[in-house]
Amino acid sequence: MLNRSLFFLGACALIVVAAPSRILAQPKVLAELFSNTNCGPCADADNKFDAFMAANPTYGIVRINYHNDIANPLDTFYKASQSSSFYRSSSVYGISTDPTGIINGQPSGSVEGAWEALSKTKGIATTPIQLSDSTDADGVIHIRVQNSVRPGTSCRLFVAVTESHIVMDNSHQAYGNPPSGYWDDILRVMLPSPQGSSPFTPTGSDTYDFSFDPTIPDYWGKLWNPENMQAIAFLQDDQGTVKKVEAIGVLSLAIKGAVTLNAPPNAHLRLFANPTPRLSQVGITLPYTGRVRVTLSDMLGRSVRTLVDGMMPQGESSIELDGSLPAGCYVIRMFVDGTETDHAKVIVR
Repeated sequence: MLNRSLFFLGACALIVVAAPSRILAQPKVLAELFSNTNCGPCADADNKFDAFMAANPTYGIVRINYHNDIANPLDTFYKASQSSSFYRSSSVYGISTDPTGIINGQPSGSVEGAWEALSKTKGIATTPIQLSDSTDADGVIHIRVQNSVRPGTSCRLFVAVTESHIVMDNSHQAYGNPPSGYWDDILRVMLPSPQGSSPFTPTGSDTYDFSFDPTIPDYWGKLWNPENMQAIAFLQDDQGTVKKVEAIGVLSLAIKGAVTLNAPPNAHLRLFANPTPRLSQVGITLPYTGRVRVTLSDMLGRSVRTLVDGMMPQGESSIELDGSLPAGCYVIRMFVDGTETDHAKVIVR
């Protein structure tokens, strides 16, 4: 049996508190969608593929949204996944155009119809990767991966940690959010690296342990929201530019059924750090789906920018900001269906 322990942003604790497994519907297709800044078609293509997934749940599509190669330091799009150590671009498939869809390792270009056709024909019949998780006393999340497939070729194992319900602050960019108003399945980190594990020939009884600490900001200073995160494990051939996906497994990292005491019953804002050296993220909690407008103004009431203006889903979401605000005091206000529901003062040092 092949055993490896892989750690990210945290150390192994002596006490581990087991959490119940939250395995999602049987995955069959891995859709890797690559986008970029100032890419007009990217948001529309992502939204179309989202609609395709929703309309065809039996296909078992699991999606990972990546940011592609970019050198613009002002780019906020998928900034959380563009770190120096945990970054994956479509160049691994020999492609550099956007938007690009890779279906089970098969390049399909930028045409949504081709993505759909491949999603229908490239499905995997079984789910040989099983995932379970636990959280230790320090908050470090451990992901256990068990693979039972034996493809007979050299492979690499990847575990992508993704987050959903994220709204991008597009004040300085041209791509915009999808028509749905928020992005889903954005890569937060690829474990153990963008290249996955070291190449190996699966024996059919391979066990891996991965871990990361969601309480520590990532490379870009973003915090993690496990309630909207999932782990996607996939085994991929380590050959050529057509890298066949041999197996997929997926696990929600949300703690289902958890009860938060004294939580406000109404829609409210969350500031993850205040004062902050760099305002990069604002959290939103909604008791129901509604039209949300979040504004940022200075202490004299002068408008600085509108962070969100559109439909937002029930539950927890995050607004990703570019962090370019000068030092000073600001007021963030949230309006839901035209009524102000919360406000907060934030200090940028």
